Amino acid sequence: MNFISILMFIFAGMLLLVAIILYSGDTGLIRTINYVRVKDKKKYARFLGKSMALTAVAPLVAGIAGLFLPAMVSVIVLIVLTIVILIVIARQSDSHYR
Repeated sequence: MNFISILMFIFAGMLLLVAIILYSGDTGLIRTINYVRVKDKKKYARFLGKSMALTAVAPLVAGIAGLFLPAMVSVIVLIVLTIVILIVIARQSDSHYR
């Protein structure tokens, strides 16, 4: 197994753990200044949990790609997926909370 793949799996696991905690409605991980203007804090935490889970897909897919492809290809997969996922999240949050 490739060292980069192991790091990607660990990183994706940590992101998924935080996503599960946030999706459960726990606002303890969110700094107070980040949701001052938000009316429903539980709903905001659930949205952040969904966004975090979606963000965890990129290192997970890159880790899987790193098992079968060269390390540089998995890094490129990670960069491209991260950009696409962040664009999706930004469009979703802009329409959701503005």
